[in-house]
Amino acid sequence: MQRKSHLSTYKDVGVDVAAGEAAVSLFSSKVNKTFDDRVLNDVGGFGALYGIANLGIDEPALVSSTDGVGTKTQLARYLGRYSSIGQDLVAMCVDDIACYGAKPLFFLDYLSVGKQIPEVVSQLVTGIADACLRARCSLIGGETAEHPGVMDPDDFDLGGFVVGVVDTQKLWSSDRVQKGDVLLGLSSPNLRSNGFSLVRKIYGLDALNKDRVDGRSEVSAPILEQLLEPSVIYSPYLADMPLRERVHAASHITGGGLLHNLARSIPKGLRAKVDQKSWQVPEVFEQVSNDGQISKNEMYQVFNMGIGMVLIIPKEVSGTMSAYFEDLELKTYEIGYVVEATASEERSSWIE
Repeated sequence: MQRKSHLSTYKDVGVDVAAGEAAVSLFSSKVNKTFDDRVLNDVGGFGALYGIANLGIDEPALVSSTDGVGTKTQLARYLGRYSSIGQDLVAMCVDDIACYGAKPLFFLDYLSVGKQIPEVVSQLVTGIADACLRARCSLIGGETAEHPGVMDPDDFDLGGFVVGVVDTQKLWSSDRVQKGDVLLGLSSPNLRSNGFSLVRKIYGLDALNKDRVDGRSEVSAPILEQLLEPSVIYSPYLADMPLRERVHAASHITGGGLLHNLARSIPKGLRAKVDQKSWQVPEVFEQVSNDGQISKNEMYQVFNMGIGMVLIIPKEVSGTMSAYFEDLELKTYEIGYVVEATASEERSSWIE
C-alpha cells in the first residue's frame, strides 16, 4: 500500500511560534518596567545592551552568578500556581553576588516548557520581572524554549543569570574575616528553593503530577501551599544596610545547609562555631522532618533551617545591623562566632 505524503509543519511536532509571540505580548510591558536608564534596547533583539559607563565606583568589578530553582518547579506545576516561582529564581542569583557586597545590574532568564501556554509563560516571566523590581535590577533579556515530546505539556524549568558590580576596595571576602567576628543570621521563613528533591519524595509529588496530567482527582495538602511560598530576596536589604563597609564576609545558605555554605566564607586558620539553639526553627521544617521521618542531622545538611543568609561582622556593629533589619521586619540572630583553628580543621562546626 502506498503511503500518503504529508507536509509537516513546526506546529505539527508541538512547537507553536504564535503562542510564543502571544506570551511575549502579555509580559513585555511588565519587563519594560524593570528597565533603568542603562538599558539600551527593547525586548526582542538578538541580544541585550546595558551601558556600564560612569557607575560612580572607583575600582569596579563585575560579579556574575547563574542558578535555577531546581525541582520546586514540580510543586508549582502541581498546584497550578506560577506567579511566585520567579522570585525564587531571582533570589538564588542576586543573593549569591550579594555575598561579595555587589549590587545587581541586570538579569536574564531561561524558561523551557513542554508546551507554550501564553498565560502560564506570562505568569512565570511576570513573576521574574516583579522580583527584579524588588532586587533593583533590569530584566534585559531571556529565552523561552518549547520542548515537545521531551517534557510533559505542562512541565517547565527555570534558569537565570545575573551581573552585578562591586567596588574592589570594599569587597566582602573571607580574607577579611577575623577571630572574634560574630555570625549574624538573617531569618528565612521557608525552604526557599533548596531540598525539593527530598520534598518531592516525601509528599509523592511526581505521582501527584502524573495523576493530574492523566485527569485523575487532585490531592490537596496545606503543607504544599506553604512549601511553595517564595524565597526572601536579601540583596536589597544588604544594599541599604548601615555600616555595610564593616561587613567582612557573607554566606548565602542554599543547598547543602548552613555549615557547608558558611565554610565557604571562612579562611584557613579560622573556624565558624554555630549554636543550633540560638534561633527558632520555623514550624515548616519540623513538619517536613516529621512527615518524611528525616533525622535532625539530615535536615541540617539539606535545608537552611530558618537561616537564609549569614553576615560575618565585628561584634561592635552587630546591634546596629540587627536593629536595621528588625525595623524592616526581618528577624536576625547572633548564631555564633569565629575562632582560631588549625589549617586541617573544618572551617565550620556546631557548638557542642
